[in-house]
Amino acid sequence: MKQNGSIEVATAKVLKFGVLIAGALLLLGWLTQIRFSENVFLSFQSYDSSNFVGSLQEAWSSGQWGVLVSYLGLAVLISLPMVRVIMTGRVFLRDKEYLMVASVALVVIGLILGVSLGFGFDH
Repeated sequence: MKQNGSIEVATAKVLKFGVLIAGALLLLGWLTQIRFSENVFLSFQSYDSSNFVGSLQEAWSSGQWGVLVSYLGLAVLISLPMVRVIMTGRVFLRDKEYLMVASVALVVIGLILGVSLGFGFDH
């Protein structure tokens, strides 16, 4: 029982650290994109829809490191639920609760499918 508690504490620490890292990356990326010499709200007057992969390629080729750092922070934040599920799956596997391990596997597959299908749609 005590070992389960330590795993839960470790999971909480990993998630806390992940949220802090993601937040720091997002903040750093956003701050590097602000141009104080002009009105910072002008960029919000219009919205151009583009696909994720295209915007990543454009940011990479034009050297927009703030955008790339922001996307990295977003990727870290989005991956945290999957990390939580996988860490919980380890506990179930150690305790030989194979039905729960199968449930965890289905959830991980669903998360992977959801993220990968989200990249395939252009609006």
